[in-house]
Amino acid sequence: EMRKMVSKNPALLGSNFETNTKPTLDATREYLDLSEEELRKIVLRIPSLVNYNFERNILRTLLALQEHLELSDAELKKVMIRMPSIVGMRFDDNLKPTLDAIQNHLNLSKSELRKMVLIIPAVMAYSFDNNIQ
Repeated sequence: EMRKMVSKNPALLGSNFETNTKPTLDATREYLDLSEEELRKIVLRIPSLVNYNFERNILRTLLALQEHLELSDAELKKVMIRMPSIVGMRFDDNLKPTLDAIQNHLNLSKSELRKMVLIIPAVMAYSFDNNIQ
């Protein structure tokens, strides 16, 4: 598994585990109340997560998404497990415009958009112009 992670994210080799990687992993696990196995699966799907700063990158995105869609902590965890790449997206630049476009184009209420994201989290990564219209 480590070989797979490093091949996807060679920057891991230059990262200090104790000062960079471990704090990010610990904070992510604690914030989302993830088991070790859930965290492992997330990191295997998006190894670059370990390079992110928890407060500046991960937490900002998660808080903004949770507020925008009015997600419970358990729902946010579910979305993160199913689509961990959201932590690599900036909410205002990537996620919000896509969510707004989906909501407007399909004439969805906020609760309908929320339900869609919970069922198909990958919809947040769709290119509106290429995949939705």
